[in-house]
Amino acid sequence: MPIYNFETITDAQASTFASTDTLIFGSASETATRTTVLFTPASATTTDSVTIISGTTGKSVIFPQAGFVGTAGKAVIYVDGSQLLVGSTAADTLTVAAGQPGAAYGGMGADAIT
Repeated sequence: MPIYNFETITDAQASTFASTDTLIFGSASETATRTTVLFTPASATTTDSVTIISGTTGKSVIFPQAGFVGTAGKAVIYVDGSQLLVGSTAADTLTVAAGQPGAAYGGMGADAIT
């Protein structure tokens, strides 16, 4: 259950990110609503991946899609407490907690986001 800092994570560390791991954004100016998430479907030579881009610094990191499956927003922590929910290739139901800032990216399945 490693804990990684987004600002210092290496490509090698990101490539092994698992759903039991935690990713922390240490910058107070970074929030879930400033962060961008891009999904890349699997190909003949790669697995599904998620690219997370900092809205503050522009740094982008590629993670395996499986690293966010079933995390319900617990995999990513921001200083301001906002939630980043990342869906999977399946049909997901993603819910940002009431009264809490956040962003939800459904992924490639038929998702429900509230």
